[in-house]
Amino acid sequence: MSVSNSPVDGHDLLSIPRRESFGRILGQCRAIPGVSKILRVGRKRFIERIKSPQRQVLIGQILRYGSGRDFQAALGSWARSASVPVEPFFLPTGEITKRCSVIVNTVDRATELEQTLASLKTEWNSADELIVVLGPTGDRSEEIIGRSPVPCQLIRCPERNLAISRNLGLQAASGSFVAFIDDDASPTPGWLDALLQPFEEDPKVGISAGFVLDGEGRHFLNRYVVADTLGRAFWIDDAAPAREKIDRLGPQRAFLTATGCNMAFRRAALESIGGFDPFYRYFLEETDVVWRVISAGFKCAISPTSKVMHRLGSNLARTPSFDPESRSAVVRSQIHYIGKFGKSTFTALEIEACVWERVLLDLEKIAWDCCENTSRNPLCGDLQQRYLSAVAGELRLDSPPDSSSLSPPPRPS
Repeated sequence: MSVSNSPVDGHDLLSIPRRESFGRILGQCRAIPGVSKILRVGRKRFIERIKSPQRQVLIGQILRYGSGRDFQAALGSWARSASVPVEPFFLPTGEITKRCSVIVNTVDRATELEQTLASLKTEWNSADELIVVLGPTGDRSEEIIGRSPVPCQLIRCPERNLAISRNLGLQAASGSFVAFIDDDASPTPGWLDALLQPFEEDPKVGISAGFVLDGEGRHFLNRYVVADTLGRAFWIDDAAPAREKIDRLGPQRAFLTATGCNMAFRRAALESIGGFDPFYRYFLEETDVVWRVISAGFKCAISPTSKVMHRLGSNLARTPSFDPESRSAVVRSQIHYIGKFGKSTFTALEIEACVWERVLLDLEKIAWDCCENTSRNPLCGDLQQRYLSAVAGELRLDSPPDSSSLSPPPRPS
């Protein structure tokens, strides 16, 4: 097929964002003369060398993900169909006996977890409680939790699913407020008190978001984060530009959000929406819950003096992508998120371009990871097609589109 001539509402595939990524997604690099000899050179030269007359042929092979189906056309069909939101997890109300419940969700990060628990000791207040939710791990995490310098409650999560893990922590929580810090993050002095301060100042605040530094505490990874209903995030340095970004996109489509490694919620706000949506195995689970809390009439406040240092442990987005089905968990979450919120707020073409951009980034990463690991290079094209097949399954492309209408989310107050 000729990819460059495939129309999408008057636009061809190369007209959407990240079109330059086409020079980077060609997995069958060894089919292009000379490429196999430069697999370990810089990315710029890699891009230059794979631009060849065979480019369109290889793109076409990658995009036809199985049985002759055209991935681009199928994606366009999904973008124009409606989605039915999955009912969120029901969060029961328990007795409140603590100021704040601090929840750490962890799996297979024993070394990182040990450092996080040690760093919490200097910040600890007896009015608070620590809950550690441990997924199905194969390392010594349980031993680390057992000798935590801060008294903690251990909860087990049977699945590798961050949303479910967060909900299990919420079920066990007895605080008026619930704070989350990642198992690869360490608080700076005054972290928790600063994070909870906005709740004391305004009863309409339902979410408090702190700043995030790198692992050495030298540079900010994010300060003000604006998200939209397509699942995109915009990292902004100051409050005024963040507000301007929301105003430009519109309050039905953009909002201040929190990052999972430094965020807190008013317990009543989480209870009012039923907690985290368990569909999200990884990625966007916190953005989803923030939008629903805002839509329920609460505010998101930013606490600049609440900071954590994020050491960036390995996860599905950071590790080599040799398991396409697992890697598709990220785009799977984005597809679900857009189905719930974006399809009522963005056009089909905007939705299609956004998902395609995510897919391009992943195809690019698969190609680059394979070129960095020469033993995987011959399989690169197959890995890319497996990834597209996995994404196609998430789009339910083999099922008739759901013709029911999706009601727009409530307008935030």
